[in-house]
Amino acid sequence: MLSHCAGRHIRELQAGPFFVSVTIHRSGLRLGSHCHSNACFHYVLRGAYAESTRTAARTVPPRNALLKPSHLAHWNDFTHEACSLRIEFPVAALADCAERLPDGLLLLSGPRIARTCTEILAELDLNDDCSAFAVEGLCTALMAQSLRAARSGARRIAKPPECVVSCEGLLREQYRDRLRFDDIAVQVGVSRTHLATVFRAHHGYTMGEFVRRLRIDYVKQQLRTTARPITEIALEAGFADQSHCTRVFRAHLGLPPIEWRSCQLS
Repeated sequence: MLSHCAGRHIRELQAGPFFVSVTIHRSGLRLGSHCHSNACFHYVLRGAYAESTRTAARTVPPRNALLKPSHLAHWNDFTHEACSLRIEFPVAALADCAERLPDGLLLLSGPRIARTCTEILAELDLNDDCSAFAVEGLCTALMAQSLRAARSGARRIAKPPECVVSCEGLLREQYRDRLRFDDIAVQVGVSRTHLATVFRAHHGYTMGEFVRRLRIDYVKQQLRTTARPITEIALEAGFADQSHCTRVFRAHLGLPPIEWRSCQLS
C-alpha cells in the first residue's frame, strides 16, 4: 500500500519537516485501503468525510480534526466535497514525544486547536519569507496541543465491542431487507438498548444510518458500472421506491442518482 492523498492542493508549503496544504477532495471520491509513510493531521474546513480502518469508522465533520499515525491502513469516503487543512510530518519531527502518538485514529476538537489552525491558514495566505518559519512553529505547537488533548480524553477510535462487530456483519448481509431492530439485537445476543448505545458511541451515527450508507454504496456501484434503470437498482438496494432512493442519495451526495451517474460517465 502506498502513501497518497488523491486530493487537489490549492495552497501548500513545506515548513521544516511539516508539509502543509489546503486540500480539496471531490464529492463521490472513494479511496481504497492505503497508508501513509508519515503521520497525518487533517482539520476539516468544510464538508465532511468518512475515515475507516479494519476495526472502526468515523465521520469527521467541520471544525474537527483527525490525527493518525504513519503506516496505518485505512480508507476514505467523500460523500460531499471536503476541504481540509492537511499536515503531514515524519514522526522523527516529534522525536521527544513520538511514543505518545496514537496507534489508531484520534478525533480532536476545541478552541485552541481551531485557533492554531486558523493562524496556519493565515500564514498560508500571507506566504512571505517568514511564513515557513512561522508555520513550522505553529505546527509543532499544534501537535503538542493534540497530544495533550489525547491524554485528557479526546475520542480515540478503539477496537469495537464484539456485539458491534457481529451487528455490522449482520447488517452487511441483510441491508437490502426490511430490518427489525429487535431481531438484530436477538441475533447479536444483547439488549436493544445496549446495542443502540454502543453502536452509536463507536461509529458516531445510528444503525439506521449505517444501513443507509450500505444501500447508497450499492446504488453508487451499480450506477457506475451498469446501465440498469434507477428504479430497479433502488428496489434491489432496499429502498421503498425510486423517490425514496433519490431523497436519501441527494441528502448524502448532494446530487440525485441520475445526475451523479452522468458525472461519473463524463
